Amino acid sequence: MRSTLRGMTVLAICVLASALSTGTAQASWGGSCTINEHCYSVTRWVMRDPPESVKGGVAFITTNLINVPEWGNGSFVDDEIWVVFQSSGGWIEAGQTAGNGDDCCALHAFVAHSLNYYFRGYEEYIYTGFTDTPTSKFYIEDRAANSNWCTYWAEDNVLVYCLGGKYPAYADWLESGIEAASNSRPVNEGSQEVAAVFRDGSWHPWHGSETTAYGETGPEMCITPNYKSNSPGNAIWWIC
Repeated sequence: MRSTLRGMTVLAICVLASALSTGTAQASWGGSCTINEHCYSVTRWVMRDPPESVKGGVAFITTNLINVPEWGNGSFVDDEIWVVFQSSGGWIEAGQTAGNGDDCCALHAFVAHSLNYYFRGYEEYIYTGFTDTPTSKFYIEDRAANSNWCTYWAEDNVLVYCLGGKYPAYADWLESGIEAASNSRPVNEGSQEVAAVFRDGSWHPWHGSETTAYGETGPEMCITPNYKSNSPGNAIWWIC
């Protein structure tokens, strides 16, 4: 499912999740979103000037409302963070999700990764054994800067999953927001506060060439700067 390597800084976009999908076209909400055409509202920091790079990304995500009526056919909504490696196009993502054939409205933590733009080595894990809280923290970090990228979440900083030797020691693209895939309109409202983990391990607001709250909003997805915590990358988002 889950790549957003398109668009501008704060935006709402719809992109093909699978260019190879076949069959009869289905009606879609907002005119363009379907189970095969994922829609996004995201903020983004693309690091343009190497060696500008970070050891990871952090997102405090609050999901106020979520409902995926077509959950039984694999439709889903994610509220999440991505860490991306421009050299390969690979990414790691983590967050909370609803739908996926499991339930309309219960939040479950998940982690997924791909080694390149084309989903080589793609793996995804949804932790259905427990229900996540509406407000949750997600960290994706290479804390030792040794190409061992790990995902952590929750107040007690639980280590969830690690990938050793698959990615560079530093990432150069951070992203956070909503991803939705459904033939009928789901419901999702929430907010995010994000941070970058600098090379010395300290947390900082996003900065650089693409961090201010500008861009497009379309008919399907909405996003605005987080007025309660208006640092670059922080946002309030919803499905319009």
